[in-house]
Amino acid sequence: MNTITTGACAGESGDSGVHEATIVQDGTKLTVFGFGTTPNDSWPGNLNGTTVTFNGTRGEDNGTTTASFTLELNPETWTMVGNEAWTWVGPGGSCPGSASDVTGEKVD
Repeated sequence: MNTITTGACAGESGDSGVHEATIVQDGTKLTVFGFGTTPNDSWPGNLNGTTVTFNGTRGEDNGTTTASFTLELNPETWTMVGNEAWTWVGPGGSCPGSASDVTGEKVD
């Protein structure tokens, strides 16, 4: 992930490393685990053609992050590329209109 931040989070720009998640599919509906406050928290999502979307909120750094992901799935390589639009609100300010570039791959 490469992150572009605004507001109180401006100093946190750059590479934020690797994040593991689990996506469960039921038709076009998705349930995404691994982005909430705890590993068991789930976020709702959808699959529309090859576009994966999901969103939710999590507690982070004594505040709350609200995030919305839009990713394009390549079913031949099981990779995804897209972005996360997010806002953090907490002590010391907020980070409205922040974003992260996201890449993902299926791991066994």
